[in-house]
Amino acid sequence: MIKRRAALACLAAPLAALAPGAWGASDDFPAKNITLVVPYPAGGANDLLARGVKVQWEAAWGRSVLIENKPGGYGSIGTEFVSRQPGDGHSLLMGSVATHAINPALYPKHRYSAERDFVPVAYMGSTPLILTVHPSLGVKTVQELIAYAKKHPGKLSYASVGLGSAAHLSAELFKQKAGVDIVHVPYRGISQASTDLVGGQIEMAFSNVLNVLPYLQTGKLVALGITGRDRLAVLPKIPPIGDTLPGYEVDLWWGVFAPAKTPQAVVDKLNAEANRYLDSKETRARWEREGITLAPMSSTQFKELVARDATKWTQVIKDAKVVAE
Repeated sequence: MIKRRAALACLAAPLAALAPGAWGASDDFPAKNITLVVPYPAGGANDLLARGVKVQWEAAWGRSVLIENKPGGYGSIGTEFVSRQPGDGHSLLMGSVATHAINPALYPKHRYSAERDFVPVAYMGSTPLILTVHPSLGVKTVQELIAYAKKHPGKLSYASVGLGSAAHLSAELFKQKAGVDIVHVPYRGISQASTDLVGGQIEMAFSNVLNVLPYLQTGKLVALGITGRDRLAVLPKIPPIGDTLPGYEVDLWWGVFAPAKTPQAVVDKLNAEANRYLDSKETRARWEREGITLAPMSSTQFKELVARDATKWTQVIKDAKVVAE
Protein backbone atom coordinates (compact mmCIF):
# COMPACT_ATOMS: atom_id res chain seq x y z
CA MET A 1 0.00 0.00 0.00
CA ILE A 2 2.82 2.37 0.89
CA LYS A 3 4.65 1.56 -2.36
CA ARG A 4 1.46 2.25 -4.34
CA ARG A 5 1.03 5.66 -2.70
CA ALA A 6 4.64 6.52 -3.48
CA ALA A 7 4.13 5.57 -7.11
CA LEU A 8 0.99 7.70 -7.36
CA ALA A 9 2.85 10.61 -5.81
CA CYS A 10 5.55 10.32 -8.45
CA LEU A 11 2.92 10.39 -11.18
CA ALA A 12 1.15 13.37 -9.60
CA ALA A 13 4.25 15.57 -9.60
CA PRO A 14 4.61 15.92 -13.37
CA LEU A 15 0.84 16.28 -13.74
CA ALA A 16 0.89 19.16 -11.25
CA ALA A 17 3.58 20.84 -13.31
CA LEU A 18 1.22 20.72 -16.29
CA ALA A 19 -1.61 22.43 -14.38
CA PRO A 20 -2.75 25.87 -15.62
CA GLY A 21 -1.47 27.54 -12.47
CA ALA A 22 2.06 26.31 -13.15
CA TRP A 23 3.06 27.14 -16.72
CA GLY A 24 -0.25 27.77 -18.46
CA ALA A 25 -0.89 31.01 -16.53
CA SER A 26 2.24 32.51 -18.05
CA ASP A 27 2.08 30.94 -21.51
CA ASP A 28 -1.54 31.98 -22.05
CA PHE A 29 -1.13 35.46 -20.57
CA PRO A 30 -2.48 37.87 -21.56
CA ALA A 31 -5.63 36.13 -22.76
CA LYS A 32 -7.42 39.45 -23.26
CA ASN A 33 -6.85 43.19 -23.02
CA ILE A 34 -5.28 44.55 -19.82
CA THR A 35 -6.70 47.42 -17.77
CA LEU A 36 -4.16 49.51 -15.85
CA VAL A 37 -5.89 51.74 -13.30
CA VAL A 38 -4.27 55.01 -12.26
CA PRO A 39 -5.89 56.17 -8.99
CA TYR A 40 -5.11 59.83 -9.69
CA PRO A 41 -6.02 62.35 -12.41
CA ALA A 42 -4.39 62.19 -15.83
CA GLY A 43 -1.15 64.09 -16.39
CA GLY A 44 0.76 63.20 -13.23
CA ALA A 45 3.96 61.15 -13.09
CA ASN A 46 2.13 57.93 -12.27
CA ASP A 47 -0.22 58.47 -15.21
CA LEU A 48 2.68 59.14 -17.60
CA LEU A 49 4.61 56.12 -16.34
CA ALA A 50 1.51 54.01 -16.89
CA ARG A 51 1.28 55.22 -20.48
CA GLY A 52 4.95 54.44 -21.01
CA VAL A 53 4.81 50.84 -19.82
CA LYS A 54 1.52 50.42 -21.73
CA VAL A 55 3.43 50.83 -25.01
CA GLN A 56 5.98 48.20 -23.94
CA TRP A 57 3.34 45.64 -22.97
CA GLU A 58 1.30 46.20 -26.13
CA ALA A 59 4.37 45.76 -28.33
CA ALA A 60 5.39 42.58 -26.49
CA TRP A 61 2.04 40.81 -26.49
CA GLY A 62 -0.17 42.38 -29.14
CA ARG A 63 -2.93 43.07 -26.64
CA SER A 64 -4.38 46.49 -25.83
CA VAL A 65 -3.59 48.03 -22.45
CA LEU A 66 -6.33 50.41 -21.37
CA ILE A 67 -5.38 53.22 -18.99
CA GLU A 68 -8.27 54.04 -16.68
CA ASN A 69 -8.00 57.04 -14.36
CA LYS A 70 -10.03 56.61 -11.17
CA PRO A 71 -9.08 59.55 -8.92
CA GLY A 72 -10.49 60.33 -5.50
CA GLY A 73 -10.05 59.56 -1.83
CA TYR A 74 -6.29 60.27 -1.94
CA GLY A 75 -5.91 57.35 -4.33
CA SER A 76 -8.14 54.97 -2.40
CA ILE A 77 -11.05 54.78 -4.87
CA GLY A 78 -9.03 53.37 -7.75
CA THR A 79 -6.96 51.22 -5.41
CA GLU A 80 -10.02 49.65 -3.81
CA PHE A 81 -11.52 49.01 -7.25
CA VAL A 82 -8.51 46.98 -8.37
CA SER A 83 -8.39 45.08 -5.08
CA ARG A 84 -11.79 43.57 -5.96
CA GLN A 85 -10.83 42.42 -9.45
CA PRO A 86 -9.88 38.83 -10.34
CA GLY A 87 -6.28 37.87 -9.67
CA ASP A 88 -5.41 36.94 -13.25
CA GLY A 89 -3.14 39.84 -14.23
CA HIS A 90 -5.63 41.53 -16.54
CA SER A 91 -6.58 44.22 -13.99
CA LEU A 92 -3.62 46.15 -12.59
CA LEU A 93 -2.94 49.25 -10.51
CA MET A 94 -0.28 51.94 -10.92
CA GLY A 95 0.10 52.42 -7.19
CA SER A 96 2.44 54.58 -5.17
CA VAL A 97 4.07 55.12 -1.81
CA ALA A 98 0.82 56.88 -0.86
CA THR A 99 -1.56 54.04 -1.76
CA HIS A 100 0.56 51.26 -0.28
CA ALA A 101 2.71 52.74 2.50
CA ILE A 102 1.19 55.99 3.75
CA ASN A 103 -2.60 55.75 3.33
CA PRO A 104 -2.93 52.40 5.17
CA ALA A 105 -1.47 54.06 8.28
CA LEU A 106 -3.42 57.30 7.87
CA TYR A 107 -6.74 55.70 6.98
CA PRO A 108 -6.89 52.27 8.66
CA LYS A 109 -10.63 52.02 7.92
CA HIS A 110 -10.11 51.97 4.15
CA ARG A 111 -11.92 49.06 2.53
CA TYR A 112 -8.78 47.49 1.13
CA SER A 113 -5.64 46.04 2.66
CA ALA A 114 -2.47 47.09 0.87
CA GLU A 115 -0.72 44.00 2.19
CA ARG A 116 -3.39 41.30 1.83
CA ASP A 117 -5.22 42.44 -1.30
CA PHE A 118 -2.26 43.11 -3.60
CA VAL A 119 0.85 41.56 -5.09
CA PRO A 120 3.72 43.95 -5.94
CA VAL A 121 4.55 43.47 -9.63
CA ALA A 122 7.03 46.08 -10.85
CA TYR A 123 8.75 49.08 -9.31
CA MET A 124 8.73 51.91 -11.85
CA GLY A 125 10.63 54.87 -10.45
CA SER A 126 10.96 57.50 -7.76
CA THR A 127 11.55 61.17 -7.13
CA PRO A 128 12.66 63.05 -4.04
CA LEU A 129 11.29 66.31 -2.73
CA ILE A 130 13.36 69.48 -2.49
CA LEU A 131 13.74 71.31 0.82
CA THR A 132 13.32 74.95 -0.18
CA VAL A 133 13.34 78.18 1.81
CA HIS A 134 12.57 81.81 1.07
CA PRO A 135 15.75 83.86 0.43
CA SER A 136 14.84 86.32 3.20
CA LEU A 137 15.50 83.60 5.76
CA GLY A 138 19.20 83.96 5.04
CA VAL A 139 20.17 80.28 5.36
CA LYS A 140 22.14 78.42 2.70
CA THR A 141 22.47 74.89 4.09
CA VAL A 142 20.46 72.29 5.99
CA GLN A 143 22.80 72.72 8.94
CA GLU A 144 22.16 76.47 9.05
CA LEU A 145 18.41 75.87 8.86
CA ILE A 146 18.52 73.45 11.79
CA ALA A 147 20.59 75.90 13.82
CA TYR A 148 18.11 78.70 13.07
CA ALA A 149 15.11 76.51 13.97
CA LYS A 150 16.69 75.49 17.27
CA LYS A 151 17.43 79.11 18.11
CA HIS A 152 13.86 80.17 17.21
CA PRO A 153 11.56 77.26 18.18
CA GLY A 154 8.05 77.55 16.73
CA LYS A 155 8.92 80.59 14.61
CA LEU A 156 9.40 78.82 11.28
CA SER A 157 6.44 77.49 9.32
CA TYR A 158 6.33 75.06 6.43
CA ALA A 159 3.73 74.62 3.71
CA SER A 160 2.19 71.38 2.52
CA VAL A 161 -0.65 70.43 0.20
CA GLY A 162 -2.57 68.80 3.02
CA LEU A 163 -2.54 66.58 6.06
CA GLY A 164 -0.76 63.31 5.38
CA SER A 165 0.70 64.49 2.09
CA ALA A 166 4.27 63.60 1.18
CA ALA A 167 5.33 67.19 1.84
CA HIS A 168 3.74 67.08 5.29
CA LEU A 169 5.25 63.76 6.33
CA SER A 170 8.67 64.62 4.89
CA ALA A 171 8.70 67.69 7.12
CA GLU A 172 7.55 65.70 10.15
CA LEU A 173 10.36 63.20 9.61
CA PHE A 174 12.77 66.13 9.31
CA LYS A 175 11.50 67.57 12.60
CA GLN A 176 11.94 64.20 14.31
CA LYS A 177 15.47 63.66 12.99
CA ALA A 178 16.64 67.23 13.59
CA GLY A 179 14.83 67.78 16.90
CA VAL A 180 13.28 71.08 15.84
CA ASP A 181 9.89 72.75 16.29
CA ILE A 182 8.45 73.96 12.97
CA VAL A 183 4.78 74.82 12.43
CA HIS A 184 2.74 73.01 9.77
CA VAL A 185 0.54 75.16 7.50
CA PRO A 186 -1.59 72.91 5.25
CA TYR A 187 -3.04 74.21 1.98
CA ARG A 188 -5.73 72.80 -0.28
CA GLY A 189 -3.49 72.82 -3.34
CA ILE A 190 0.01 73.40 -4.65
CA SER A 191 -0.83 76.72 -6.32
CA GLN A 192 -1.61 78.70 -3.16
CA ALA A 193 1.13 76.97 -1.20
CA SER A 194 3.70 77.98 -3.84
CA THR A 195 2.37 81.54 -3.99
CA ASP A 196 2.74 82.03 -0.23
CA LEU A 197 6.16 80.36 -0.15
CA VAL A 198 7.50 82.55 -2.97
CA GLY A 199 5.84 85.58 -1.38
CA GLY A 200 7.57 84.95 1.94
CA GLN A 201 4.40 84.33 3.99
CA ILE A 202 5.74 80.82 4.61
CA GLU A 203 9.46 80.27 5.22
CA MET A 204 9.99 76.73 3.94
CA ALA A 205 8.52 73.68 2.25
CA PHE A 206 9.34 70.26 0.89
CA SER A 207 8.47 70.77 -2.74
CA ASN A 208 7.95 68.74 -5.90
CA VAL A 209 10.99 68.97 -8.20
CA LEU A 210 9.16 70.14 -11.33
CA ASN A 211 6.98 72.60 -9.45
CA VAL A 212 9.86 74.31 -7.68
CA LEU A 213 12.46 74.26 -10.48
CA PRO A 214 11.42 77.59 -12.11
CA TYR A 215 11.61 79.38 -8.74
CA LEU A 216 15.10 78.02 -8.11
CA GLN A 217 16.30 79.13 -11.53
CA THR A 218 15.05 82.69 -10.95
CA GLY A 219 16.36 82.91 -7.37
CA LYS A 220 12.90 83.31 -5.85
CA LEU A 221 13.55 80.27 -3.66
CA VAL A 222 16.71 78.63 -2.29
CA ALA A 223 17.19 74.84 -2.35
CA LEU A 224 18.97 73.42 0.69
CA GLY A 225 18.75 69.69 0.09
CA ILE A 226 16.94 66.80 -1.53
CA THR A 227 15.11 64.14 0.42
CA GLY A 228 16.53 61.23 -1.59
CA ARG A 229 19.78 59.35 -1.07
CA ASP A 230 21.49 60.44 -4.29
CA ARG A 231 21.85 63.76 -6.08
CA LEU A 232 19.61 64.47 -9.04
CA ALA A 233 20.95 64.87 -12.57
CA VAL A 234 18.68 67.88 -13.05
CA LEU A 235 19.94 69.53 -9.80
CA PRO A 236 23.44 68.10 -9.31
CA LYS A 237 24.60 70.77 -6.84
CA ILE A 238 21.85 70.09 -4.28
CA PRO A 239 23.10 67.62 -1.62
CA PRO A 240 20.98 64.95 0.08
CA ILE A 241 19.55 65.99 3.44
CA GLY A 242 20.86 62.67 4.73
CA ASP A 243 24.40 64.02 4.44
CA THR A 244 23.53 66.30 7.39
CA LEU A 245 20.87 64.15 9.05
CA PRO A 246 22.00 60.50 8.85
CA GLY A 247 19.09 58.18 8.18
CA TYR A 248 16.88 60.84 6.64
CA GLU A 249 15.56 59.62 3.29
CA VAL A 250 12.27 60.14 1.48
CA ASP A 251 11.49 58.91 -2.01
CA LEU A 252 8.11 59.16 -3.68
CA TRP A 253 7.82 56.02 -5.76
CA TRP A 254 5.36 54.43 -8.18
CA GLY A 255 4.85 50.82 -9.12
CA VAL A 256 2.50 48.29 -10.64
CA PHE A 257 0.39 46.09 -8.37
CA ALA A 258 -1.92 43.16 -9.15
CA PRO A 259 -4.82 41.77 -7.11
CA ALA A 260 -3.97 39.06 -4.60
CA LYS A 261 -3.70 35.47 -5.89
CA THR A 262 -2.31 36.57 -9.24
CA PRO A 263 0.01 33.68 -10.26
CA GLN A 264 3.71 34.34 -9.78
CA ALA A 265 4.35 33.31 -13.39
CA VAL A 266 2.09 36.15 -14.57
CA VAL A 267 3.73 38.58 -12.16
CA ASP A 268 7.16 37.61 -13.51
CA LYS A 269 6.03 38.10 -17.10
CA LEU A 270 4.66 41.57 -16.37
CA ASN A 271 7.77 42.44 -14.38
CA ALA A 272 10.16 41.38 -17.15
CA GLU A 273 8.52 43.59 -19.79
CA ALA A 274 8.20 46.55 -17.39
CA ASN A 275 11.93 46.28 -16.69
CA ARG A 276 12.69 46.28 -20.41
CA TYR A 277 10.90 49.61 -20.63
CA LEU A 278 12.83 50.98 -17.64
CA ASP A 279 16.17 49.74 -19.01
CA SER A 280 15.97 51.88 -22.14
CA LYS A 281 18.63 54.63 -22.13
CA GLU A 282 16.25 56.95 -23.96
CA THR A 283 13.53 56.33 -21.39
CA ARG A 284 15.90 56.90 -18.46
CA ALA A 285 17.23 60.14 -19.94
CA ARG A 286 13.74 61.45 -20.54
CA TRP A 287 12.64 60.84 -16.96
CA GLU A 288 15.87 62.17 -15.46
CA ARG A 289 15.01 65.54 -16.99
CA GLU A 290 11.79 65.38 -14.94
CA GLY A 291 13.70 64.63 -11.73
CA ILE A 292 12.55 61.00 -11.73
CA THR A 293 14.92 58.04 -11.42
CA LEU A 294 13.92 54.72 -12.97
CA ALA A 295 15.18 51.57 -11.27
CA PRO A 296 14.29 48.08 -12.51
CA MET A 297 13.95 45.48 -9.77
CA SER A 298 12.37 42.07 -9.25
CA SER A 299 8.88 41.71 -7.83
CA THR A 300 10.45 40.31 -4.64
CA GLN A 301 12.70 43.35 -4.24
CA PHE A 302 9.72 45.62 -4.82
CA LYS A 303 7.71 43.74 -2.19
CA GLU A 304 10.53 44.25 0.33
CA LEU A 305 10.68 47.98 -0.46
CA VAL A 306 6.92 48.36 0.06
CA ALA A 307 7.12 46.56 3.40
CA ARG A 308 10.01 48.75 4.59
CA ASP A 309 8.27 51.96 3.65
CA ALA A 310 4.98 50.84 5.20
CA THR A 311 6.78 50.23 8.51
CA LYS A 312 8.67 53.51 8.24
CA TRP A 313 5.67 55.75 7.51
CA THR A 314 3.47 54.03 10.07
CA GLN A 315 6.04 54.94 12.72
CA VAL A 316 6.46 58.52 11.47
CA ILE A 317 2.69 59.05 11.49
CA LYS A 318 2.42 57.56 14.98
CA ASP A 319 5.30 59.62 16.40
CA ALA A 320 3.98 62.83 14.81
CA LYS A 321 0.47 62.06 16.11
CA VAL A 322 -1.01 62.71 12.68
CA VAL A 323 -4.75 62.10 12.70
CA ALA A 324 -6.54 61.89 9.35
CA GLU A 325 -9.45 64.24 8.79
